Amino acid sequence: MTVAEKTSPMKRCKHRARPSVEVRDGTLARSLCDHTYSRLRHQSLVFTHTRAEDWNARFQRTIQDLKTHGKLHSDRMRIYSELSNLAQDFIHCAKTYGRIIISEGHTPYELKTIKPAKMGGFAGGDKYLVNNIMFKFAVDSKNLFDSDEAAIKVAGHELYVILSLSLARISFSDNNSLWI
Repeated sequence: MTVAEKTSPMKRCKHRARPSVEVRDGTLARSLCDHTYSRLRHQSLVFTHTRAEDWNARFQRTIQDLKTHGKLHSDRMRIYSELSNLAQDFIHCAKTYGRIIISEGHTPYELKTIKPAKMGGFAGGDKYLVNNIMFKFAVDSKNLFDSDEAAIKVAGHELYVILSLSLARISFSDNNSLWI
């Protein structure tokens, strides 16, 4: 049995979930907090995830639980605690993977720990899908713009549009037609 098979997708530390990583020499880092990350960042890492977290399903279950069982104060407190744990787990994973993606921004493709995913479009930069979290790294990897700064500006405008649509409560249906 390999080290990867012995480790679960998420290890629990005393504070929050930490992604398990295996260093290529076979040793296991049980957490990837700041001091561990700085110690391991120059070594090649292999992710040992066997399943990806379904963040939305977990969120929807918690909200549904709140709607159906949230009458009593004790139940509400338990559900709010679950929601807080979900947010902390998501933030920790996003920061951890984001740190790795950013630190390997100019690393050749073959040496990257997390490889860019092949998703629709290429104007927005490199896209990564890790543990069901999509990262968009705004760089001019296809030489469409004059610089990475222009790619960053485009990504900023995309975020502004998404935020504006969200605040206006405008959505897109499955066939991408606009509805309000």
